[in-house]
Amino acid sequence: MKFKFFGISLVLLVLFLAGCINPEGSPKCGNTYCEFGESIESCYADCTSTIPDNNEPIVEPVQNFCETKTDCVPNKTCHPDKAINKAFLEDGPFEFACSERCEGPLDCGIGRIDCIENHCAIIPTIELEQVPELVKQKFEEIKPLYENIQGAELLACFKDNKIVYLVKGNAGDNGQNNYFDTNGNFIGKYNWGDVIDPRDPGPPVSLEMDECQIVAKTE
Repeated sequence: MKFKFFGISLVLLVLFLAGCINPEGSPKCGNTYCEFGESIESCYADCTSTIPDNNEPIVEPVQNFCETKTDCVPNKTCHPDKAINKAFLEDGPFEFACSERCEGPLDCGIGRIDCIENHCAIIPTIELEQVPELVKQKFEEIKPLYENIQGAELLACFKDNKIVYLVKGNAGDNGQNNYFDTNGNFIGKYNWGDVIDPRDPGPPVSLEMDECQIVAKTE
C-alpha cells in the first residue's frame, strides 16, 4: 500500500516538475503548458504545440492562427488594433467604459474580422462612396488601359491600422500600382513586371494583399 502511494506521488511530482500540473490546483488556460485535464478543445493555446519528427525545438502556435471565422476575436475591449485567436484573449482587466475616440478600423466602422488563409485578420469594409475623389479619379484614368487585358482594381488595405488605397493595373506580365494615403494624398507609383531587377527599390508601401478589400474593378 505504501509502495502504491509512493508511486502515485512520484508520478504527480514528475507531472508538476514538467509543468503539466498547475501548482494552484485546477488547470489554467494560457500559461503555455498543456496541463492535466486540458485538451485542444478546452485550451487551444496550450495544447497545440507539436514536436517535429526531426526533433527540432517545439513550435508554438501563433496568436492569429485560425480555421474558421469564429476562432477570431478583437485583441482587446477598447480600441482593438488586431484580430487574434480567442484562445489567446486575456481575461482582464475588463474596461467598463472606452473613450469616444475613433481608433483603428474596428472602432471606426471600416473593418471586420475574418479568417483568411488560416490567420485572423481585419479586413476593410469600405464603400466606393467613402473613397477619396483623387483615388477614384486615378482608377477611372487607368481603367481604359487595362480593361481588355487583366483589368484594373481599386483596393482598400490596412497598414499600421490606417487605410492605404491601391489603384492597380494588371496586364498579365506587367502592370502598375498607385498608392494613396487615407486622405487620398498620392504616396507613390510602382511599375512591376515578371523580370525582377535586383536594383529595384520595390514599392513605396509594403502591403499584405490578403488583408485588402476590392472596392471596385473593371468588369
